Amino acid sequence: MNLLRHEQTAKNLQEYIEGLLGAHQLLDCFQQTKNFSATIGISGSRPLHIERRAGKIIIGQYAYADDELLPDPEIILEMDERGRWHPQDAFFGNGIWVNCTDGSWLSNLREHRYLRTLADRWTKALADQNFERGEVVELWGENE
Repeated sequence: MNLLRHEQTAKNLQEYIEGLLGAHQLLDCFQQTKNFSATIGISGSRPLHIERRAGKIIIGQYAYADDELLPDPEIILEMDERGRWHPQDAFFGNGIWVNCTDGSWLSNLREHRYLRTLADRWTKALADQNFERGEVVELWGENE
């Protein structure tokens, strides 16, 4: 059951991000380009950054603190051969860092629920901020 909920959380985030990229006519570029980076800005919100480096996907909102760009939150996912995303690492601010790669977090029900709840809330918060009406402020891609 935990794994099923974990996969549903990743699927919800993937569907939202792919829908957002589609709204900005960037989904084909994201899917067909080996290295991709887009930053979408909207008034009153921290920009949303979506990056793909080969099979790694990095999604984050970033804030400046003392002239340093800090992730808050940020999630790193791995894309499998079927195009499904699987969380690898997540940072949710306030020192909350979850390493998902060793699988041990799946057996820790409390930590798993916490991560799932944060990821679900963040996905909903992103949708509520209407980034599909935002502006692409930075775009980059290459196939090398």
